[in-house]
Amino acid sequence: MDIQLSQIKKKTDLFIDIFKNDCSDFHPIRLPFCNLPLTCSYKGTLMKSFSQDEFCVALNSLNIKSSPGYDGIYMKWILESPKVFHTALLSLYNLIWSSQKFPDAWKIAQVFPALKPSYSSNDLKSYRPISVLPSFSKVLERLVLSRIEWFSEVNNLFPSEQTGFRKGHSSLDNITRLETDVCNSLKKRHVTMAVLFDWSNAYGNVVHNKLLEILINLDFPYPFISFIKSFLTDRYFYVQVNQSRSEQCPITRGLPQGAILSPLLFNLYVSEFQVSHASFGLYADDLIIWKSGRDISLLQSLIQQDISLVQRFSLAFGFPISISKTKAIIFTNGTLDPPNPLTIFSREIPYCNSVKLLGLLMDSKMQWHEHINSLKSLIIQRLCILKRLAGSLKLYWISTIYIFVQIQNIGSNFSMLVLHPHSKSLNLYKILLFK
Repeated sequence: MDIQLSQIKKKTDLFIDIFKNDCSDFHPIRLPFCNLPLTCSYKGTLMKSFSQDEFCVALNSLNIKSSPGYDGIYMKWILESPKVFHTALLSLYNLIWSSQKFPDAWKIAQVFPALKPSYSSNDLKSYRPISVLPSFSKVLERLVLSRIEWFSEVNNLFPSEQTGFRKGHSSLDNITRLETDVCNSLKKRHVTMAVLFDWSNAYGNVVHNKLLEILINLDFPYPFISFIKSFLTDRYFYVQVNQSRSEQCPITRGLPQGAILSPLLFNLYVSEFQVSHASFGLYADDLIIWKSGRDISLLQSLIQQDISLVQRFSLAFGFPISISKTKAIIFTNGTLDPPNPLTIFSREIPYCNSVKLLGLLMDSKMQWHEHINSLKSLIIQRLCILKRLAGSLKLYWISTIYIFVQIQNIGSNFSMLVLHPHSKSLNLYKILLFK
């Protein structure tokens, strides 16, 4: 038993050595205006005390089944607490909000290593960290999130091309824009050239000082920026494997994993991104640029100029680009001679016949055959399992329910194509239903 515990402890220490490389650097966080009074001047709506209605909405929007943090307090306990406790908790949140000091006890993350699908369990690099924060922190973050969303949308801080983690927007927005441009181009017998970029560990590479400077440039009030500074600083995490726990390690870079505020803060961090010639779509850290036209040599030249802008932005904001995962595709009705290669950081970007964008497989003729076949294989595979489990139940009804659930879950962005009356993929549903 002692040998087994010793091995688990050793594994825990190895995990923290790997994970801390993604969240630590040697640049201390500074506020450029740290000598200015941050608490006395702003009286706008953003920093007003949270109301009882805001508190109730925040509570009801949280997942009651979410895991507790290191303190062992479940979200369910908070939600089902008596009204007098909720009143006291709201007063505490307002005190924190007005003081602009995020509690240190809520900055400690409990990290569990999770094995990536189809990876070897013997390789420690095959695991990704799953960070769990205290439940009390999540409620406060949800309150603050609503305020930031309101302030950002009212002041038009996000470009229309940025659709991730915004109310009224989804990944379908940019996919629809791209598909519309490609289809219009194909009707004119033009071509569309697109490049998909992969930012490596984008959330983990956010530079705190840079984020604070951006918030200043976006005219967020000083008290709010002071709160965000407190939210980011003095954070720690430890790794938990079974009953073994590592020492705490400081987090000095990146946005807190598992934090409700992190996605929207990332949106603000990249809100200044623009290109000169192409259209672009940005969903969290998934970036695609594209441009349509008749002259492919001109397209290649213009796209290459915008790739240079992506390079400069990535270097300035601390985002390493995964060159091996960066792909290009040309949407065309016919066949083309191999165009001049696109390059990024002096390395060629491969042209592909199909690419995956936000879970959808797109082929060079925009006919969706590969995505349909992928969904078909997945559905048939799972229907085979249902056949074994169905027993005496009527398979027709099981298949009907399952296919509709799968259309919603694994192909929600594709459902408009699947159910289109003129789409060949409508036959997929009929084939699977009566198979």
